[in-house]
Amino acid sequence: MTQFFDKNKLKEMLLKKDYSFPGNPFEPSSDQPIDEDKLLSFAALADYLDETYGTGEKPSIHRKNLEKIIGSSLAQHLIGLNKSEYYKVLTHFAVLSRVKRGWFNLFVTLPIRTTTKPSLSDNPSFFSRNESKKLHDAIVWCFYFRLTQGMTAQEKERYPMLLPRGHYPTGFDGLIVLLDKAIQNLFSMLHQNTDGFYDERSLPDAGLDEAIEQTRTIAHKFLSEIMDKGHVADTLRTTLIKLASLNRATNDIDAILSMYSEVCDGLPNDIQPLIDIESESEILPALIRIFKSQPSDRKNRDLPDDLIECSQLVCRMYINTSPPPTQSAENLKGFSDSHTMPIATAVSAALLYHDYLTQKKLSLNVRGETNKSINAYKMLSDLAKRITTTDKLTSEDLWKYGLPEELFKYLTTRYSISRHGLSYFYPSRQGAEAHLKVRVKKLELQKETYGLLKDITVEDAHQFISNLYLSVEEATPDAN
Repeated sequence: MTQFFDKNKLKEMLLKKDYSFPGNPFEPSSDQPIDEDKLLSFAALADYLDETYGTGEKPSIHRKNLEKIIGSSLAQHLIGLNKSEYYKVLTHFAVLSRVKRGWFNLFVTLPIRTTTKPSLSDNPSFFSRNESKKLHDAIVWCFYFRLTQGMTAQEKERYPMLLPRGHYPTGFDGLIVLLDKAIQNLFSMLHQNTDGFYDERSLPDAGLDEAIEQTRTIAHKFLSEIMDKGHVADTLRTTLIKLASLNRATNDIDAILSMYSEVCDGLPNDIQPLIDIESESEILPALIRIFKSQPSDRKNRDLPDDLIECSQLVCRMYINTSPPPTQSAENLKGFSDSHTMPIATAVSAALLYHDYLTQKKLSLNVRGETNKSINAYKMLSDLAKRITTTDKLTSEDLWKYGLPEELFKYLTTRYSISRHGLSYFYPSRQGAEAHLKVRVKKLELQKETYGLLKDITVEDAHQFISNLYLSVEEATPDAN
């Protein structure tokens, strides 16, 4: 008798990363082709899914979700090349649909993704306490694992870059990270060579359009160099892995861009006087002078007791999660020193005091949370009380302590653009907004580059990213 997997059992399996599914050829984790004469029919697949998972539905209804992830015309083409692989994908989608309706929203982008907005918490983490978030994470891991598990020996030899690697569900996710670093570092080098970049009177977005266009031109040049390699077209399975990861990366950028609007709303009018801070003892008196003249809905303007501690925590978050492009020991020390100086603490304190005075609440799309309105200062203050280390503070530490990634990005981004936006030549808010504009343009360029990868093979994408990344690394010899 066939073993039966009901909805609760499937959820339990995924949460435990127990992928002990049947070895039936219909399963995506099986590398055996479906027998064309006996089993390759919708009727046979429907019987198997109903008997094994109690689906009670036509398997073909899941085709629309495949089309949402990879596109309808590409789906039609790849389905025609290998119906056995198509049926395995339908089984995969049917099982995930039993676990959670709407699961595919984790792997599609706007405007197709209509039920939920992109969230950085869509990505799997290792320390989630929220049950809904845990299930989302389990779905992402299962989605990729079963697809890579069922690759044939020949496919695994041809596509080693797709196999799971470290804390990434697939190696392709790691490639996207390398691409992001290459684009960002290439842009930074080019931007620094534009006219006016080192002119203190110029806003931080001086030369931005020129640097963006130069970065785009170089990226297209590297892409054109590998387009004539003649790689064989990808399969349905490998295309699904690649495009699902590109869609998730696109969602990350959309989530960050959405969060940036909150960053702009959280900037004080002008904290320029902090540019002359030289000692920690000057910080609190300076804040009282600055904010005495700024409007506030809060009558009690007393400085919170843990303001300096929370301010230094944000600086530490930034130091340990945003290293400079060139990571020699000298550069890393200079970077760390720059963001532990009294002026850095003062900037961070001003931003947090602004939150405290205005009772700033953030509308961040944190997956699994029912209360979308986050009191920024209170959550950071609670975190500061629970953190015991004063040294390294990694992303994993922040996950462990339950800090939503959106809030972390909000705090560190706002601090960074405000710290670098201080100048004698223009108001601090104007400088911060110019820095934010640079970040927006870089992210939009990364997103644009993802689009280039959608229409090329996995091998070409791998070669393009590797060539671009290595070239940028060679241009910055101190990067390692």
